[in-house]
Amino acid sequence: MPGATGSRRAWGRFAAALLTLATAVTALGCGLADGDRFGRAGARPGVLRIHVLAPVTEIDPPRTRDGLERALALQAFATLAEPDGRPRLARAIAPSADGRHVIVTLDARARFSDGTGIDADAVVWSWRRALLRSTGAADLRPFSSIAHGKELAEGRLLRLARDTPGYAAPFATVGGAPSTSAPRALSAGSMVEIVDSNERRPCCGRSVPLLREAGRGEALGALNPTDVGTVIGARNLDGQRFLLLRSSSGAAGWAAQQLVSLHVPPASLLRVVDRGDGGAALRVGPDDDAPVRQALRDSGVVEVLGEADAWVHAVDLESGLMGFVPLRTLEALRGEQQWLHVVPADVAKDPESATWVPLRELAFDPSALGAIAVDAHSIEVECAADVTAVLAALAHPVMAPVPPHTIAAHGHAWTAPGTIVTSGPFTPVSLSAARSTLARSERALEHERARLERVELVVVDDPIAALHLYRAGELDVLLSLPADLAPGLERAADWVAGGGLVAAEVRGLSLAQLDLRDVVVAPP
Repeated sequence: MPGATGSRRAWGRFAAALLTLATAVTALGCGLADGDRFGRAGARPGVLRIHVLAPVTEIDPPRTRDGLERALALQAFATLAEPDGRPRLARAIAPSADGRHVIVTLDARARFSDGTGIDADAVVWSWRRALLRSTGAADLRPFSSIAHGKELAEGRLLRLARDTPGYAAPFATVGGAPSTSAPRALSAGSMVEIVDSNERRPCCGRSVPLLREAGRGEALGALNPTDVGTVIGARNLDGQRFLLLRSSSGAAGWAAQQLVSLHVPPASLLRVVDRGDGGAALRVGPDDDAPVRQALRDSGVVEVLGEADAWVHAVDLESGLMGFVPLRTLEALRGEQQWLHVVPADVAKDPESATWVPLRELAFDPSALGAIAVDAHSIEVECAADVTAVLAALAHPVMAPVPPHTIAAHGHAWTAPGTIVTSGPFTPVSLSAARSTLARSERALEHERARLERVELVVVDDPIAALHLYRAGELDVLLSLPADLAPGLERAADWVAGGGLVAAEVRGLSLAQLDLRDVVVAPP
């Protein structure tokens, strides 16, 4: 078996190389003088080669999830401010005279990489987009610094989509409330805040038995952690409150109220139903003859952005593409009627003002965020707490401006190399399983700080193999080291605080921030 023999020889050579590496590391720990370099010289001027354990799969700023993805997103997409509060895309950031607002003035020279100007409307649009469920943002906490941001991020601030009555109690079945319930007139466009719903989930990550009777009897099933239970009855027994629940899995029974927690159902999400008439598609306009932008999957989910007669303006959760969908092809995510207990958002949360409203009458509206475009280059941000929290938020990737025109045309695919439009000093030109490459952007406001021509992220899933490549001069930066070998490398000249190795030719790089601006690769 020649193939097997060849494989054994290759493995033998690789094992020998690793043994040599281990010996070198041991030697460092056993007598090499302080200041000796571990890696051989091999850097190329203007090119930075960084080892990563896994390929970068996301660079859309709100969708980035780990430290590496967020660091790279901040190189491709400039934020309005630096972490220390200094302006970045902004020309000035100042509190208002009353101390309740921050006025952000954009640098008029700021451009996206396709030459489109970055104006106040693009910034506010980007923030509202991040709050949409279809965007899939990983961390919305920075919005808590802006008025109404926390409530929007939690899905607790909604707008009445149409005139509707509010009722004194929720009703689980489809249909109106009994005549004994005095309705309260609610006007379309009003903002309301959720204080309760008729849905519950297990509170502690474990299944909750659903009993035949309140507080006793055999279990008729369970409310599992992935299920939603609709409240269809309630009673007090011996000082304890019990709820009659119908689970989304079909089981029904009684459970103690303390075993379940409030579930706020998502507003504006509807399921696609392919009825075989060609209607299950996103179209570029609200007309059956309008061109199809994308066919929609049966049982797929869209987020409704607005309604027009028999059509809705929506975005597909899977692709992120926007378009128009006929109402006849959409239905509620669940057959059970969903109700929310709400209070007007513009008054104190007085229990007497609370009323029950069907979820179908409410819509998610991110325009309630306390940020408005005052003019082409000015944004007024209403603070939820203090000014310093807003300044910190402006440096977070979730609040980096993104190109509205590109996202409208391509959905989630807008970040593909060749399509992506950026604003930072570096632009992705390739993203692959083996190697991703960023190139200097000449149109960026910070282009003079991009002193590298190219940055390569080299994927090697074995940290020992990566250390061997660094030793041979094939890599310039190791972000982390194998725990058992790290102590022996701390005396090397190319060891840096934070537990990595950086070639002597690389200057100005901090592993803590991985900021590529002002980094230089030059002869030592």
